[in-house]
Amino acid sequence: MSQAFDMLENTAKSNMDLIVINVMRDSFNEVLLEERGA
Repeated sequence: MSQAFDMLENTAKSNMDLIVINVMRDSFNEVLLEERGA
């Protein structure tokens, strides 16, 4: 799944896109951690 985020970063056209992608990645990772801990 992280490869999908890397692909998004490579196609991001602006810093705003990168910020949005990184926020999405952080949220996704937090959800994964919560599911593992549950």
